[in-house]
Amino acid sequence: MAEALIAGLIKSKTLKPKEIFGFDLDTTKLKKIQKKYRIQTCNTATELALKSGTLVLSVKPQNMAEALRTIQATINSKHLLVSIAAGLSTDTISLMAGKQIRLVRVMPNTPALVGTGAAGFYANKNCNPKDKKRVQKIFESVGIAVEMKNEDDLDSVTGLSGSGPAYVYAFAEALITGAAECGLDEPTAKKLALQTLMGAAKLMLQSKDTPSELMAKVASKGGTTEAGLKILETQNFRQTVIDCVKAATQRAKELKQIM
Repeated sequence: MAEALIAGLIKSKTLKPKEIFGFDLDTTKLKKIQKKYRIQTCNTATELALKSGTLVLSVKPQNMAEALRTIQATINSKHLLVSIAAGLSTDTISLMAGKQIRLVRVMPNTPALVGTGAAGFYANKNCNPKDKKRVQKIFESVGIAVEMKNEDDLDSVTGLSGSGPAYVYAFAEALITGAAECGLDEPTAKKLALQTLMGAAKLMLQSKDTPSELMAKVASKGGTTEAGLKILETQNFRQTVIDCVKAATQRAKELKQIM
């Protein structure tokens, strides 16, 4: 995700490579990133904190406490911290930091890797409007970013856009398999299925019609689409997807308690 953000910030010209500083315990990975994007690199996390005003904490949840300990003496009220670690609330991260901090928690998703991410973010009470705009600009370089007024809403964002791509991949796989079982060769089925998904999503984005209205326009009475939709209805497809989002959201809540 850190690399996706670096690529997006540079491609969108939000920042120049020389304005981006990076640090990673994995020096091999850091060198590869530096060579690919020509960013500035630091030898320690402390050096990074000294040179940066906005710190994106792209670490695993279990490594967050240690990461914050290394920069605890360096960070101050001038720093804006941005966390993309799942399951760690702003209060938990603040406790790990051992001080009051300006902190924004973000729930991004993997399509950010191709510039079409969907992220939700929540800013703690210490943040100002400029901080929020800053974070929104960073994540809009790789897609869209929507502010949440309540931090608990990030659990729902996790269940929707965080886990959502996996539901789409499962649907795509089923479309491809179904077409293949009807006689299409798999490469052709895959090409048509993925274009269909992309086209349908783009049409929904550009149309003023609701998904239900668009569905009705495709499904003529007694036609092929109606026959397919009846199967989805019989198999309780709609409720199944709703339950997927609810289950992922509930799990996000549970993981937050564990963390």
